[in-house]
Amino acid sequence: MLYAGQITKPAVVREGLDFILELTCDDGATAYRDAFVNVTLAAGSTHEDAIAHCAGEMTGITPGNIGLPADVTFTRAKVCYGPARHVMTQVANHYGADWMIQNGELHVLHPDYCLPGEGALLNESGGMLGSPKPTDRGLEVSCLLRPEITVGSLVRVESIVADYNGDYKVVAVKSEGDTHASRWGSRLTLVNGKFKQAKKLKKRKKKDEHA
Repeated sequence: MLYAGQITKPAVVREGLDFILELTCDDGATAYRDAFVNVTLAAGSTHEDAIAHCAGEMTGITPGNIGLPADVTFTRAKVCYGPARHVMTQVANHYGADWMIQNGELHVLHPDYCLPGEGALLNESGGMLGSPKPTDRGLEVSCLLRPEITVGSLVRVESIVADYNGDYKVVAVKSEGDTHASRWGSRLTLVNGKFKQAKKLKKRKKKDEHA
């Protein structure tokens, strides 16, 4: 599976004698747009509780992983009111982190964290195409299609150019293919560093809420 989401706009276009169906899709679009939070978290609750509640209000979205350097415990009751996406952005901004919905899962990752799991190996025998290229956004690597490589996951690069070798976090993936061609591939944007693995985001606890 490369992608799981919702079709938001189908369109039929004509190119010469061919009629082509183009689909615009969004991952968690309805939940992102419509989820609304209206709850007071009890004293002693944390930002992770707020995130878990947002995930609980997003229909069709399951808790994914959270990687934050620390968690804030509220000394007083905390009111969370408004679109869930706004609450999520406020919490993420507090830590300088990013949040995303990916294949129906909600993830929150600080730049020092990656998704859990063993990183994919990228080398000549592991599907890497050509040599890595440094860009303003990070290291760009092309490889044969690897569905397990997603934004936030970890990869290990082994290149004949030793300067590029090491562990990287994936910050962008663009996959391309053609049923009438032999090669399907992905173009990855990677950032180097020492990354900690995120943990599973806990589910919402009803006892932390007040009406």
